[in-house]
Amino acid sequence: GHTTLYGSDLSKENRAATDKNLAWIANENHLSLADVRTQVQDARSLTKPYAPGSIHAIVTEPTLGPIVTKSGVKNLNSIIKELSSLYLAFFR
Repeated sequence: GHTTLYGSDLSKENRAATDKNLAWIANENHLSLADVRTQVQDARSLTKPYAPGSIHAIVTEPTLGPIVTKSGVKNLNSIIKELSSLYLAFFR
């Protein structure tokens, strides 16, 4: 079958890393780089419509939030709330 890899990142700098990662995946799986498409975009609000059933897998490396130290434990609930909101919006 035909496989197209889509990638996005919120920052231009990280998009370059996304391009590199997807190029590696394409090479490992003998795909044409023409089948790799990336853009600077927030994954919570994808604007490109995808045909129903056309996406077969999602691979993500979202932010994990700040490093929490003993002194930062008091902010843990707000961090969890923020990350939960991010992750839920991404998978809608």
